[in-house]
Formats: sequence, C-alpha cells, structure tokens
Amino acid sequence: MSTEPSKLAQVEIASEPIAQATSLLLIRSSRLASQNDEIWLSVAQYDGFVTVTIRSEKVIEMLAQSSPGAGALELLTVDRIIGLHHGEFWLGNAPDGSAEYSYRLPIATTSEPADMSTL
Repeated sequence: MSTEPSKLAQVEIASEPIAQATSLLLIRSSRLASQNDEIWLSVAQYDGFVTVTIRSEKVIEMLAQSSPGAGALELLTVDRIIGLHHGEFWLGNAPDGSAEYSYRLPIATTSEPADMSTL
C-alpha cells in the first residue's frame, strides 16, 4: 500500500468539515485510551472509495464502560459530515480485536467542484 498522497485517488470534499470529523474521532479515541495505548490512522483506496480508519486497542472496552449517550453527539456529527459528502461512517472491530472508527468517501468522478453549500 502506498502512503504517497499522489498515489491516492482524489475525493471531492469540503476540507474543513472532513478535518473536523477526523479530529473528533482522534480526540475521542485519545480520550478513551490510556496514556500508553497506541492509536493508528490509515488511509486506503478500494472499490471506488477512499477509506480512513482510526484504530485503538482500548476503545471498545472503554465504550462499554462509558455512560449511555457519552460522546454520542460527536459520533452523530461525524456521521452527518460524512453523509453530506456521500460517504459512510461506522464503528467496528479490527481482526486483532481492537476498535475501529472508519469512514469512506467516494472517489471523484468529475473535475467540476461539488456543491458543498449545505455544510
């Protein structure tokens, strides 16, 4: 997998909201993790989408212990931002048992800018 930005496909986004969504997920992961836990961020291109994944070993365990609704607004905000970009957002388990926040955005099919006036 290449990590060079020039090798990844382009997606049409309003950069500030996507940066906000990614920041919310990173902040949430770091808040739930202990001081020595690692948090990984990866970007991959597959099947017409660019997928961003944030993974942490302790997030699922900490989510189970947190009160209902804790951080729900953050996750709803991320879901809304990604949805406005015609993408998908989900929380899941990685094969190694760690937790993952992931979102995927469709690869741009046109050179014309998208209408981001609803953001």
